[in-house]
Amino acid sequence: MMPVWNRISSIAEVEQFISQEAINNKQLLVIFDMDLTLTMPRLPAFIYLTIPSYRDKLQHLLAPLSEVDKRKVLTLGLQVSEQRLVEQDAPTIIQNIQARHIKTIVLTASLTGQVNDEAPMELQRFQKLHDLGITLERSYPQQNITLDDLPSYNANCPVYYRGILCANGAPGTNIKGPVLVSFLQHANYKPTEIIMVDDKVEHLNNVYQSLSELDPHTRFIGLEYIGAQAHMPQQISEDAFMAYWQALTDQVLNKN
Repeated sequence: MMPVWNRISSIAEVEQFISQEAINNKQLLVIFDMDLTLTMPRLPAFIYLTIPSYRDKLQHLLAPLSEVDKRKVLTLGLQVSEQRLVEQDAPTIIQNIQARHIKTIVLTASLTGQVNDEAPMELQRFQKLHDLGITLERSYPQQNITLDDLPSYNANCPVYYRGILCANGAPGTNIKGPVLVSFLQHANYKPTEIIMVDDKVEHLNNVYQSLSELDPHTRFIGLEYIGAQAHMPQQISEDAFMAYWQALTDQVLNKN
């Protein structure tokens, strides 16, 4: 039976879960999800997938595509589009955590490698966070690790790049747990306590389960982030919503 995780509506609430004991033992790792936790698209074209009529129209548009191409379109919509912070003070909060010499990274389900004509996804993810004032690369001396011990997807492996761990898995798979375990082994780091912030409970469950199998003595604090719901962007019409996704679909198909 999985534990019941704490819910938080602000990134600032993370600090209350950081104990002085964990800081003193210097084996504390704080993990943030990226999409709908630290960042969100400026356009609401992804957020509006929570509305059944919008979601049905997009499913009809994507129906002829392969599963890989569908994932690429959704990746472009959520992760490659212009981003903004969910909370404007998130960079300052993360800097405060880092100032206490606590290792801090991002763990995202993002694809890796080439998805569009721009840089590989892991570089794009790093740049978007950097542009928004979030820098995580100082936690580990290793700056670029390919986790080739894990199964590949879309001809790419999960990657750690300058503070950002991209899990790169097939849709519907629980991948963050095994990817985090692989990264910790590659980085030769064994935290005694991990705090993880994610908007999806299934990711918290998956990481908890993987860590329990690796070392049942690792203390795991899962925080379900619900703050993005209070920061929804402006409204968008169905026509504008479909035009946005059609343009991304065309981009993926034209690249193939």
